[in-house]
Amino acid sequence: MSKIQQRTEGLAPTLEFTAGNNTTGTIGMDNDGFKFEGQVSQKHIITKTCAATMLINAREGNIFTITLTEDITDFDVVNAGIGTYIFKFLQDGTGAWGVTFDSKFKFEASAGDPDFTGDAAGVTNIVSCFFDGTSFWSTYMLNLS
Repeated sequence: MSKIQQRTEGLAPTLEFTAGNNTTGTIGMDNDGFKFEGQVSQKHIITKTCAATMLINAREGNIFTITLTEDITDFDVVNAGIGTYIFKFLQDGTGAWGVTFDSKFKFEASAGDPDFTGDAAGVTNIVSCFFDGTSFWSTYMLNLS
């Protein structure tokens, strides 16, 4: 189990981060300001199970992979913080599955929403977004293989 505890050394408090029995890092202050010591782990890709209605919880991460096994008629994200999000859609062995994005996803007007329905089996599509607190400003790469 991961935990955070506060230590006091001198006048400045220090937060210690642990995972299991191993200390992974500390954040504290010295005469130069805040300092971090330890290890920063890489973000991991969250794999989601496809469903007709998909509600992605952004508290899980910001990079998601979804293997399309049916049409997604409502793709939405909750609990998003300001930042970037990447969604990788992989067509299954059937292919041609579509995704309908919630209205808070904004795509370039001249390009329109991405259309996955002409995709062959095994094709990958990437949707990259910047969330500003209101909208997901989005771009995409289609038919990657």
